[in-house]
Amino acid sequence: MDHTTNYQLPQWVKSDRIMMDDFNDANSKIDAALTLKCEAVAGTYIGDGASTGQTISLGFTPAAVLSHNISGGNIALALPGYPAGSEESPTLAVVEGGFQASGIMNYGTGIVHGPYRYIAFRKLG
Repeated sequence: MDHTTNYQLPQWVKSDRIMMDDFNDANSKIDAALTLKCEAVAGTYIGDGASTGQTISLGFTPAAVLSHNISGGNIALALPGYPAGSEESPTLAVVEGGFQASGIMNYGTGIVHGPYRYIAFRKLG
């Protein structure tokens, strides 16, 4: 019996004897792989320029958030427990139900008030 490359799922040929254990093992691998999947939600927001930050509500707590100032600022990545920027002054952080953007710096020129794009990833399963 051959197996798939990525998940080692059985690939039967006509001469193979099909066993229940092979089916159960394949279904367990598929089920485990599906829990690792996520969906991406994209949007925009207007930075308020406050160094204390603003919360962008998503209706779910993201597994990761990428944010970018449309006028050419840096890209920031935040994960739960790992905000972008310094720990004392995070510029992007995952919070319950969304993320908090705290004046992402634009190449050292200061807090940006302009529009941002973001991608937030929601873990499925």
